[in-house]
Amino acid sequence: MGFGILRFGFLGFGIFVFGYTRPVRRFIILLFIIFIAFTLRVHLLGNQELRGDEGFSWNYIQDPIQEIVPRILREGDPQPPIHYWLLWVWVKFTGDSEFAMRAWSTMLSLILVPLTYHFARKFWDNDSTVGIIAASIMAIHPQQIWLAQDVRNMYQLALAPLLVATIVLRLPKSLRLRKSGLITSLRAFFAKQSLGLLRRENHAPRNDSSMFLAMTLYIICGVIAIYSHYYALFFLIAHGGYVLAHARSFKNIVRWIIAGVAIGASFAPWAIAILPVYARGQLADPTSLSIIKYTLAVFGDLTAGSPFPEWQKMIGIVGFAILCLIALGTRSETGLTQNTSASLRGAFCATKQSQSVTEIASQRTLAMTEWLNVRKSSKNLIYPLTAILMPFIGIYAVTIQRSTFNSFYFVFAAPAAYLIAAVAVRKIFAMQRQVGASLMVLGVFFFGVGLQNNYSSLDYSKTRGMRQVAARLTETAQTGDVYLANFPDPVQGYYIRHLKLDHQMQPTRADFDPAQVNGALQTLIKDRRVWHVPVRAAMWDQNAYVQSQLNQIAITAEDNVFYKMRLTLYLPLTAATPLDVRFENGIRLIGFYYSGHRLTLLWTTVTPPTANYTVFVHYLAYDDFTTLGHDTQPTRPTTTWKVGETIVDARLIPVPPDMPQGEYRLDVGLYDERGKRLTIKDSGDDHVLLPMKVKMP
Repeated sequence: MGFGILRFGFLGFGIFVFGYTRPVRRFIILLFIIFIAFTLRVHLLGNQELRGDEGFSWNYIQDPIQEIVPRILREGDPQPPIHYWLLWVWVKFTGDSEFAMRAWSTMLSLILVPLTYHFARKFWDNDSTVGIIAASIMAIHPQQIWLAQDVRNMYQLALAPLLVATIVLRLPKSLRLRKSGLITSLRAFFAKQSLGLLRRENHAPRNDSSMFLAMTLYIICGVIAIYSHYYALFFLIAHGGYVLAHARSFKNIVRWIIAGVAIGASFAPWAIAILPVYARGQLADPTSLSIIKYTLAVFGDLTAGSPFPEWQKMIGIVGFAILCLIALGTRSETGLTQNTSASLRGAFCATKQSQSVTEIASQRTLAMTEWLNVRKSSKNLIYPLTAILMPFIGIYAVTIQRSTFNSFYFVFAAPAAYLIAAVAVRKIFAMQRQVGASLMVLGVFFFGVGLQNNYSSLDYSKTRGMRQVAARLTETAQTGDVYLANFPDPVQGYYIRHLKLDHQMQPTRADFDPAQVNGALQTLIKDRRVWHVPVRAAMWDQNAYVQSQLNQIAITAEDNVFYKMRLTLYLPLTAATPLDVRFENGIRLIGFYYSGHRLTLLWTTVTPPTANYTVFVHYLAYDDFTTLGHDTQPTRPTTTWKVGETIVDARLIPVPPDMPQGEYRLDVGLYDERGKRLTIKDSGDDHVLLPMKVKMP
């Protein structure tokens, strides 16, 4: 029953679509693709946590809008200001939830779908089928969905005007039509008249005002793009590939150069201000990324997307390489569409008995023109290949001087790659419909796997566990507590923004002074509770120095792990229960703290120990029977203890699930390498019972 309804629905949709003229059908299909793109981008939009770079976007828009540019210049942020300005305005109306901030990226990403259609169609001889295929790839590609659900929308901000500018490159031919040319083109379109009229149309007198408007639009789009993301520059340079391949005169090249100079002049003030800042920061830390790793990274995400294992990305790379060979290497005759072949056969086999002379001439002209367009179509691939090559070379050149690299920087080459793939699929479909249809189904399935990974797999998720961290802090944090970060991660600030916690960070810089950090931590933990979320970052506190120091000077009261995040509660040493147990060899037990099967012992020594001792802890039942034992070396070997130093010895005692219920006492002692226990001077006992009881549920 359900499948019957589904088949009936598809049949109705087919009748609805194909019952109209070709332009209307094309419009309806494009609307359907946009609907699919919207659905995929909105699905689980706010489900994942913000990642690090998204947090930076949120952090920047906390300042007044007039302070954003000075902060970029002061801190050397790698992004131009347009992204932050627009996001600042957006958040004022929508709020700063994950869903609301990402919705702005979703809207921009949705615009790219029809733009990709027009871009591909324009650059493949107005072939709407190529445009539909390219737009479909843009709509469902996992990388595009990932970026559409990311607050860092400078890529879409730059790519949208870049596509408009690219389309404008082909507009002057039509913009310079006079009224008669426009009327002629409309008549040719609706009445399907001879393409000879269009040939006369192409040679119509030039309209200089229209050319000026086209150049102005191109310059505006270029300025917006480069102020949205610097790597848009490489896409603009790639336009030279099209200009050189299709320029009918040197004047067209000169116009493009003039437009480029105007774009550069508009960007020059910002470049003069920001480049010295980058020279001291962003561009002062070269990388060791090899060209092979770089190539695999950028083309793996360009062809397959980030939510794939490496071996599946290789499938995408190989598949794209094959499509490139098909698009470039197929003989022009095999690129004839079935409509073209039918038109040729119908035109040259027609007789006067069935058609008039005018109709036959018109039909033959149309067919021959379409065939000539197919023959010259391979020339149109010069630009998309240049649009892939220029970002590839340019981004790698920057990467050599800048250690930070993300494969989605290469997203600017995506429309060109989708165009090449669409051309190849179009050719395959024209030669073998079954093979072409199977290839389309396989592509949808492949991208579907990536989308499923993106939506549901924790291996590819942006979620790290900060929501659980914030929930735990909301539940247990007290007035006066300190939240201590060891890395400038604005995402942490985002998720605890509603908590009244003193948010501090140590170290305050990447090249920190250990003595300064030690002093700051001693002051911080002196009489306050400290919540610490350690982050291992290659460029900042790489060896978790802050965490190791806190373990030595504070009591570990909690140590929670939430997926990829760790939340530890440190207490001052004054929170321990004081003791004064004097063992032999100068060792003294001066305090302890027990919480959640985590026991912290505080030791000191009055004389340097002469041997390395092992600490034992026993859970004693009501009859003093040892139910559970835990023997480990202290945090530091006893021979390294210094006189008068307080040693914080924290240990987590694993309790088996079948531990009998009831109350238990803990006894503590030490023994040497031969197993001989140290005795207590005052009592002669070889262990001490801690003044506490542990209740097992």
